Amino acid sequence: MATRATPVSGNVKTTVDLPQDLWRAAKIRAMDDHADLRSVVIAALRAYLIAPSAAEPAHETEEGH
Repeated sequence: MATRATPVSGNVKTTVDLPQDLWRAAKIRAMDDHADLRSVVIAALRAYLIAPSAAEPAHETEEGH
């Protein structure tokens, strides 16, 4: 059986269903920032992934609060 080599580009295409109002707001913001929607989604995912998880306990401050 022959296998076909797939070129590795470092990118993955996917489809995501978004609420229309969210998509529109993101598209408008991207245009205002002279960016494309792809860049906006990448930035949003990166920000989401570096933020602390909601499942992680909150750290106490120096005052113990």
